[in-house]
Parts: sequence; structure tokens; C-alpha cells
Amino acid sequence: MCFFCAFIGLFSTPFIISLSSQNFLFKLEILENHSRPLVFSQSFLIDITIKNTGKLKIKKCQFDIMPTRVQNSLKNKLLDLLDPLPRVSYTFYEKIKKNSIKHLEKILPYNASKKDFSFSLNCR
Repeated sequence: MCFFCAFIGLFSTPFIISLSSQNFLFKLEILENHSRPLVFSQSFLIDITIKNTGKLKIKKCQFDIMPTRVQNSLKNKLLDLLDPLPRVSYTFYEKIKKNSIKHLEKILPYNASKKDFSFSLNCR
């Protein structure tokens, strides 16, 4: 029984740290999001306004663009999970103080403009 508790404690610690940093220490609120692939070029426009509602100052953020397959069938969802299409990541270093608002604009090279996409924003 003691081994089982130690095993659970060992493997749950990284998840607890990650959840607490995203939901408490470095919490973000997205105020505006106009990010999209550009039509006449192989690029992606990041146009987002975020507010730091966390307890600490943010020093860097990573914006990930993940292309997805067009149809929402079970086969394509499994392929997106097991063999995802190449993603584009951009890390930007911006100091965002507590309760302040920051507008970010950047154009990135992006070759999958015809595909659907999802994105994530992680800040620390």
C-alpha cells in the first residue's frame, strides 16, 4: 500500500505543478483573437490581446499552431492524435506584469494555410 501511494505521489507531482502554474500563477485571459492564416501568402498572422490575471509576471510565451485534418471523422481525429501534422511554434519574450494587457502581432511562415488549425498559447 505504501509503495502504491509513493508511486501515485511521484507521478502526479508534475501534473499538479503544471495545472497550478496554468490556472493560478500564470493565468491568462484572451481578450481579442484575430489570428489566422493569410490568404495570398504562405504565412500566419498572430494578432492577439492577452491579459495577465495570474499572480506572477510573465516573461515568455509560446504560441503553437497545429494544423488538423479537414473532416471530423473518427479516423482523422485518431490520426491527429497519433500522427499529427507538423506544427509551427513561436516563442516570444515579453514581460507582462500582473493585471496588465499586452497586444501581440507577428507574421510567421506557415505552409499549411489550406488546412484547418487549432492553436495554443502557453506562458511562463
